[in-house]
Amino acid sequence: DGDIGFMNFGGGRFGTTAYMVDGQWITTNDWDAIIWIPSVDETAEMKVQTHTFTSQYGLSSGNVVTLVTKSGTSGLHGDAYEFLHNSALDANTFFNDATGLAKPPFRRNQFGFTLGGPLYIPHLYEQRDKTFFFVSFEGNRESEPASELGTMPTSDFRAGNFSSLLGSSIGTDCLGRPVLSGQLYNPFTTRSLALGQVDPTTGLTATCSGKIRDPFSGNIIPSGMINPVSSNMLKYFPAATLPGISNNWSGTGPLAMSYTAFDSRIDHTTDKSRIMGRFAIKPEMKGEFPDEYGTGDVGGPGANRGEWRFDAGLQYVRNFNATTVMTVSAGWGRWDETLIPQGSGVKPSSLGFASSLDSETSYFPSISISGTNGLGSGSYTDNPREVRSLAVDLTKIHGNKTWTL
Repeated sequence: DGDIGFMNFGGGRFGTTAYMVDGQWITTNDWDAIIWIPSVDETAEMKVQTHTFTSQYGLSSGNVVTLVTKSGTSGLHGDAYEFLHNSALDANTFFNDATGLAKPPFRRNQFGFTLGGPLYIPHLYEQRDKTFFFVSFEGNRESEPASELGTMPTSDFRAGNFSSLLGSSIGTDCLGRPVLSGQLYNPFTTRSLALGQVDPTTGLTATCSGKIRDPFSGNIIPSGMINPVSSNMLKYFPAATLPGISNNWSGTGPLAMSYTAFDSRIDHTTDKSRIMGRFAIKPEMKGEFPDEYGTGDVGGPGANRGEWRFDAGLQYVRNFNATTVMTVSAGWGRWDETLIPQGSGVKPSSLGFASSLDSETSYFPSISISGTNGLGSGSYTDNPREVRSLAVDLTKIHGNKTWTL
């Protein structure tokens, strides 16, 4: 819902369009995100005002979008619907075809119903012309495939053998030894040399001044020098599925999305007034990043974004006479947005880190390696937003003029 806040028109700047539902403001104060949008089948009226509108719309620099939801009538009416889309007629992706992977399944079911009519309770409240109800339900279940071609550590790299990285000579060091491209050096052998000094380790005479290190023989790191934390985290890299040391892995994972939205409205009318109450709720979970390493790999890149939306509105309209009308609108909306990484709940101490790094919201650490796929999918976040509004509008018609306060 909130992404529609990016919509700009009429020369307006980002975050300056006002959105209203049933007389209440429904945009947040940070980036004009919209907390609640009624479904198409429960929307009775939509109006877009650009540049020219009355002063009652004071939170916009030039654009106002207003929506009015449907109310029940004296007769019982409703509808039901379902939209279905699956992968039966979809083509496979280019990278899946190139690597021999099967076409991943795609599913999308969007369904719902609306029902409105008089609030009629036998023997308790038998009427059809004063109090009305309208309810709307919509659900969405969607799973969209995502594929990636990437690079994973080979079995030799995992064992500390990087001999395949060694290339040709690109120069010499201060001891006259050749420097090869892709060469790894032992950081614990770092030492300073002066020009003409005899190196006590190799017995060679320095041809320049500076710091020097010794290369690992054969570009192989001894097993005793591999950090235990590194060994623990290497287990969460998927095995290479293709030959070579780059672009040697292809993975597929779903981007799932589901929500269940419910909206209800009650209207009560008398000879000179109308009161309306509305309540809506929408829990939603959608994939932010696909779990291409597999659902059981807590070090994978998958992450879900949870969104819990709530909105309530109350409106009272009073007709004092044929030329004077007052409207009081109040609303309260809340949008709680969370990011749940695939590795949520993993304590860093279980990987060998200090236990002081553990917390109630622990997660698998994010690891980035140049030229290689990483581990982790970020940290758990919780970002609640609220908007509350109260507006009183008084309209008076006098002769050929209309006054609004």
